[in-house]
Amino acid sequence: MKHDYRIAFLKNNIFVSIGTFLVYAKGIILLPLLIKTVGVSTYGSFILLISYISVLYGISSFGIGFSYQRFMPSAKGEIRTDLFYFQFLFHLCSVGVLALVCILGNRMFKSIFLSPNDNYFALYTGLTLFSTLLYNKAVDYFRYTNRMNYFSVATSAYPYLNIVIIIVFMYTKQTIDLNFLLLANIVSLLLVALPLLSKVYFEIGFKLPSFAIQRIVNDIKIGFPLVLVFITDFVMAGSDRFIIAFYMTSQSVGFYNPAYTLGSFVIMFPKVLGVVLPPLLSKATDENETLMAQILLNKAVKLYVALIIPFIIGCLTLSRTLLVILANEEVANASYFITPIIAIGMFFYGMTIILAHGVAFVKMQTKVIFYANLIAGVSSVLLNFIFIYLLRNIIIAAIVSLISYVLSYFFLYYRTKTIMRIEFDKQFTMRILYAGISMGVFIEGLMPFIHSKFIVLGFIIPSSIIFYIVVVLLIRAFNKSEIEYFRSIIKLKFSR
Repeated sequence: MKHDYRIAFLKNNIFVSIGTFLVYAKGIILLPLLIKTVGVSTYGSFILLISYISVLYGISSFGIGFSYQRFMPSAKGEIRTDLFYFQFLFHLCSVGVLALVCILGNRMFKSIFLSPNDNYFALYTGLTLFSTLLYNKAVDYFRYTNRMNYFSVATSAYPYLNIVIIIVFMYTKQTIDLNFLLLANIVSLLLVALPLLSKVYFEIGFKLPSFAIQRIVNDIKIGFPLVLVFITDFVMAGSDRFIIAFYMTSQSVGFYNPAYTLGSFVIMFPKVLGVVLPPLLSKATDENETLMAQILLNKAVKLYVALIIPFIIGCLTLSRTLLVILANEEVANASYFITPIIAIGMFFYGMTIILAHGVAFVKMQTKVIFYANLIAGVSSVLLNFIFIYLLRNIIIAAIVSLISYVLSYFFLYYRTKTIMRIEFDKQFTMRILYAGISMGVFIEGLMPFIHSKFIVLGFIIPSSIIFYIVVVLLIRAFNKSEIEYFRSIIKLKFSR
């Protein structure tokens, strides 16, 4: 039976979107919980510590795992078992080495970035690395075997287990610190990872793979640029926190991060596409369905444009009010202008993700992804070091992020357009822009009559979303064939 890529594309996007939304919502939920419990300074220190652990984990594969990610969607039987354990066991050993480095480098990290009052148990950083490895290997197995229902449930369960553990502890012990936040994270990861890994074992068993030197070299040769991509991506998206902490304080990070988190919330959709597109487009490419791959890529871009434009306008009109709700007046006054700047940057960052995962990864052009991120990462670090030093203002970091995302996108666009070209629908974009501006006017018209910030969450945001959707339908932003396509898939799903 011929694979229906369009149905798989929609179905997988729905599953992964739900899971990813819940993951990103966790950050929004934890903002008021942590800031109002441990304070802005400790919250900033926690963000720095988790970022430090994340970058160590990100480099720990050294490129091993590309073959697993690229060919697992089509693999069967013993080949699947070999692909899984080859990258898993190698990664397990490398994480062990980096966990030791993490523990030994604890004092240096603390002296440079954290407050003298921030105490934490160094062993927890190493345990966080191991639990992160087990969790990622478990969920990635179901991602690359195209079972997005398992993937979504797992990625949704982890953050909310974390929230539950924190809330229970708060009500029993009353106070929380960095040690507890790390321990809660470790327990949450393991509670999800261990049951899934047992299912992986029952499905594929265990067989010691071949660790031939040539195999390791070949995998690293193609996969290592993706490690460099991660590093430069982290530099582009996360180094600003460390530079802010270096030149200013961890409290300034606590002011900056809530605004950045709110402004980057929409990035969850391209991240969803970054999960969904590689397995589908890899399969389509392997089966010579190039035209279908192009269609899916353009639909992904169109959907993102329909989401990002109203999101940017919403950030322009509601940023300060939402930051008061999510954090407090002090944070909102210091950082509300950051949110719309980051939201604009997310358009270019999201398009970069779509190009990287939908084109360059599938075509095995990993070096191109690295060069795009390298340009953005270097510019981000240099500009942040110069201008934050001179001006000591967190808004500078947001402006630099926007510039970096623009550079990254245009480089990758021009390097991949001969491989698979993104086709922007100008008429569609203008109609979406009209609908978004109309929504902004609608919000501004309602705001003078709203005297409770919680009405913004309960009434203004839902009503503005409905207003936007109605305008989009009235001006017929989506054409008839697209509407019929979605209707046919919905009918097909409910008829099964």
